[in-house]
Amino acid sequence: MYKYLKNKWQLLDRSLVRNFLCVEFVLFALLLGLTSYPVPMLAIDLNKEHCLNDVHLALLVPFRFYKAEIERGDLIYFEPSAVPELGYLKDHFVVKQVSGVPKDLLIVDTQGVWINQKQLAYEIPNATNNATNNATKDELKNHKFVKNERIGQAKYFVTGDNPRSNDSRYWGYLEKAQILGKAYKLL
Repeated sequence: MYKYLKNKWQLLDRSLVRNFLCVEFVLFALLLGLTSYPVPMLAIDLNKEHCLNDVHLALLVPFRFYKAEIERGDLIYFEPSAVPELGYLKDHFVVKQVSGVPKDLLIVDTQGVWINQKQLAYEIPNATNNATNNATKDELKNHKFVKNERIGQAKYFVTGDNPRSNDSRYWGYLEKAQILGKAYKLL
């Protein structure tokens, strides 16, 4: 009986070690993004670009694993190369919150941003920097930032929760095809 239990314990011990090492390797690969195909991965310190103040660690799950509808309030991620205005970012992905979905009424002017008559932001702080060097708020009325329209099919208005976040207020809608997947806040 002792030999039987001893052999079983050794087998159990080896399988535990093997499982532990496999889990450690997978977590390490997810953390560092060592895999070349889309797998769930962890995003660390999303606040360094000051766009999502409450999210410091998130799980990024690509749409390849599941087909989910994108809804208002969801966190999504995409490659910065998808938006020319984000070309300065060195990161592999950008995480933003979906604020407007297809068929929502979007109003953007010098006083702020409204979606379905609910105020989302109070002003466009970087608008004068992006328009021209000497632009005033009155000159921005006919500029690309001012909108009063319904959001089109397969387009999303995405924002960060920081007033200075470089988001859809400045570069427009994000196409559904540009969105890689959803992000889920862990910390």
